[in-house]
Amino acid sequence: MILHRKAAPFAVALVGAAGFGAALLGPAITAPASAAPVAPNGSFSYSLPGPNSVDTTNIAATTASLSLGNDFPGALITSFVDPFRGKPNNFCGAPAGGCTAAHPPGFLFPGSFVVLSDLTLPVGNTSPTAISENVTAQTNFGGVVDVDFDFTSVFTAGLIPTTSTSSGSLTLNFLGTFASNSTNQYTLGQPADMSITCTQPGLEGAITCNGTVSTPPGIRGPAVPEPTSLALLSSALFGFGIFRRRKAA
Repeated sequence: MILHRKAAPFAVALVGAAGFGAALLGPAITAPASAAPVAPNGSFSYSLPGPNSVDTTNIAATTASLSLGNDFPGALITSFVDPFRGKPNNFCGAPAGGCTAAHPPGFLFPGSFVVLSDLTLPVGNTSPTAISENVTAQTNFGGVVDVDFDFTSVFTAGLIPTTSTSSGSLTLNFLGTFASNSTNQYTLGQPADMSITCTQPGLEGAITCNGTVSTPPGIRGPAVPEPTSLALLSSALFGFGIFRRRKAA
């Protein structure tokens, strides 16, 4: 389900806002014409107030899907991480929401919104499974500038069932790449990740979700033993088996 379907009623208002935003933000988002694209470096968080739901009503061990209730204009960006891994956050366009200063080329601003291409997401698979999820982060001036991420796999990183005496939660992790930006100031194809965490305070309680997008990625897929490690483990088990047989003899 595509979120942009309700954009039409806002078209006239956004056109005017976009022009105003472009005039205000031009210096912050415009790099010299000769500047080479830079590798994206930053992370930002956004809220998904919902109403959100799961197919089991309450978060449970058998939950198979999460439905996000956000519609156009999408989830709101709430904060940035600055600096990110000891480097300036070049997603930051203004000193606010965790940004200590504007870092060119600068795209996103607190209060900007995030649009997900699909609002029904799989839950329960602990190994990455294929998914096609496009996430667009836009300024709050009607999309004067935007950045896109393509996530190609998802897995459930954590799930705690909601009970009558305790809250529940689930976390979905997405792996993908930085796909596009409207002013061609970032290097495309860089790895990126997204995490969505939802919590439920008690049975029948409202499910609230928050997301974080990072590049370079901070999430790693589920650990898979390397061939060398598997070979060492096999050798150890084989040797242990011989030792047991000799001891038994």
